[in-house]
Amino acid sequence: RIDLPADMLRRHGVTQAQILAGTTNEGLTDLLAELRQRARGALDQALGHLATLTSQQRAAFLPLALVAPYLAALETGDPLRRIAEINPLHRLWRLGTYRFRN
Repeated sequence: RIDLPADMLRRHGVTQAQILAGTTNEGLTDLLAELRQRARGALDQALGHLATLTSQQRAAFLPLALVAPYLAALETGDPLRRIAEINPLHRLWRLGTYRFRN
């Protein structure tokens, strides 16, 4: 099962068969870069909306602090052979010190 938008696969010249065969090409790399960019845009929008909440309400959205580091981790290596990870200590530090912008 390939959970990537079919229209994006076509636009970037990537087939499901290539992905299932483990073939990484420039089209797949570009498609994933576009998805990361969309995710960054959605994150910025979400953070903008959180500015209207109280600090107690924003606490429920603290896991958003990990989105940017994971998106950065997704930029390196072969996307079909590498799991995006961030250092567990960095993850804890980020959650413990993150402050939403007002």
